[in-house]
Amino acid sequence: AFIIAYLEGWPWYDAFYYTVITATTVGLGDLSPTSEWGEACAILFIPLAVAAMAHILDECTTFVMRRRREKRSKKLETIKMTEEDIHALDGNVTGKKNGEVGILEYVEFMLKAMNKADDHLFKELHKQFKKLDANTDGVLTKKDIERRVEIGLQELMNSPTADM
Repeated sequence: AFIIAYLEGWPWYDAFYYTVITATTVGLGDLSPTSEWGEACAILFIPLAVAAMAHILDECTTFVMRRRREKRSKKLETIKMTEEDIHALDGNVTGKKNGEVGILEYVEFMLKAMNKADDHLFKELHKQFKKLDANTDGVLTKKDIERRVEIGLQELMNSPTADM
């Protein structure tokens, strides 16, 4: 930008302004090179300035996201499980109280505790799983998926819009 400013005879503050306006892709058009050499330099400068700004924004976003993740991780470490939590979790997912907390029950509890998911979301996910589980054994297999695809195709063929 300072080379363009030198070629165009702009003061330093116009070079700075041109850099910011160009790099942020605002491009008001109120300041642009008019000489051949200035335009030639701008052809090289503009993509580089935009790429540099994109990189800067990416680094800033990554920094903010990393900080949020670290804070969540520290918050997660402070969540203490009590005996009451264990009793409340027992059977929360499976529906069977057996004195044990499985991984699904624990993960569901933690997602709710961190306000990442709510009961409605889990009910919908369980409902979706049950739809896919064709033989209702609580496990998804290739046969379950193939059966659901077959049922879906049959429903599609039998639908009123299939005749169109």
